[in-house]
Amino acid sequence: MTMMKKARQYKSLWACVALGAVIGGVYSLDSARADSTDPLFKADVSTNQSDSPSSNNSMEQLSVAKGLLDKGITLSKQGNDQEAIPVYDEVIHQFSNVQDPQIQRDVIAALGFKGNALGRLHRYEEAMATYNEIIRRFGNSQDIKVQRVVAAVLLSKSIVFGNSQRNEKSIAVCDELIHRFDNVQDSAIQQEVAIALHTKDLLLVELHRYEEAIAVEDEIIHKFGESPDLTKQRFVAEALSDKSFSLMKLSRFGESRSTLEELIHRFKEDQDPKIQEYVANAQKNLSLLSLMVLVKDPMDQAKALVEQGHLQEALSLCNNVIPQLNGFQDIKVQRMMEGVLFVKGTALEGLHHYEEAIATYDEIIHRFSGSQDSIEQNVVMFALGQKDNILGELHRYEEAIATSDELIQKFGGVQDNLIVQQQVAKALNIKGFSLVLLKRFDQAKSICEELIYRFQGVKDPKIQNQVAKAQHMLALLAQGQ
Repeated sequence: MTMMKKARQYKSLWACVALGAVIGGVYSLDSARADSTDPLFKADVSTNQSDSPSSNNSMEQLSVAKGLLDKGITLSKQGNDQEAIPVYDEVIHQFSNVQDPQIQRDVIAALGFKGNALGRLHRYEEAMATYNEIIRRFGNSQDIKVQRVVAAVLLSKSIVFGNSQRNEKSIAVCDELIHRFDNVQDSAIQQEVAIALHTKDLLLVELHRYEEAIAVEDEIIHKFGESPDLTKQRFVAEALSDKSFSLMKLSRFGESRSTLEELIHRFKEDQDPKIQEYVANAQKNLSLLSLMVLVKDPMDQAKALVEQGHLQEALSLCNNVIPQLNGFQDIKVQRMMEGVLFVKGTALEGLHHYEEAIATYDEIIHRFSGSQDSIEQNVVMFALGQKDNILGELHRYEEAIATSDELIQKFGGVQDNLIVQQQVAKALNIKGFSLVLLKRFDQAKSICEELIYRFQGVKDPKIQNQVAKAQHMLALLAQGQ
């Protein structure tokens, strides 16, 4: 996946862990350790001699607690979370008041597994309540194994918020985890801190808060850049890639390119396949960034020249840029291509080269009509609108009507975008005017009435201007003129 077309989907907890996050905790089942995606399956079960149960009664309780917990875990592994939850509850209710440290860890583990099971069942509020209970009861524990669970629970809580589209709360929980455990010298907990930073970075980019994302990316690079841990090195490589993406989104192309060069220099000898993917993408994106730097200035110049009325110069610049963009499928380059073509069409229209302008607008419509990108679709809409205008001026009314119909059919259903509504209202007016000139008065009347019905309540000056034109045309039609 390239930097320019990076899908910023928020990773669910289960996918995140399955992709290599190693979560520390207090409990594990050896048979589950290798293939489970639940973070608590990754827990450390080593016990100190001092943790050994102090009596036969404790030994029996520990055996019962572990037996129940193993049963719940097995049910969860089999996909039977609904059946596992009552088993976890039995551990919690039966042993919550037992003071033995090992049994208390089993209680914490049961709470954690229950919370994750509830999350997998999309019972997010119940999952959140369970996580909060762990934090309330055990958040101040100095036991490192308990701290690992609290860190894992905070991460789970953050991701439940993310999965339910409460991104600001998710970021706040990531910040809580980082603040609590940033200075704890435990590799498992530091892994949680790394994941929290990474999760926060993903959310900030998703929210288009690129300056804040860059600060987090820098923190990941600084904090884990020298770590020998492979997972943390992958996070560093991704943070460099993400930083380049964020800088590119802010149009800081030179810094973006330098960041890619740093990624390549730092990791070009690394043998990890995942890291090599980042290196390969960085190498590909370097040439793409160079192209964007090369093209952006001439494109901006062409727009300025059109605005200043220097149409021939603008046209020449567009014709120089277009061949450099051909052949690239990246969405950012495609948007640039569409923009350059539109500037070219505008320049040709201003120079009264109408047939060439129509051909240019047709190229935009043909190339980008099927795109799912909203920015590209807006340019298609404007291309249809400009083509409609030209056809009307050339008295090619049948073609103008067909173009109006295409615009109305494609964009007429959009209700929440004022610019789109302006273009639809204008297309209806052009269609009505064309029908009048073709002496198809009944159809023209219907179109004017449709325009008025659709838009008379829209409080926008441009749209109300189109409504007034339709009302005037109706009045003329009523007079038989």
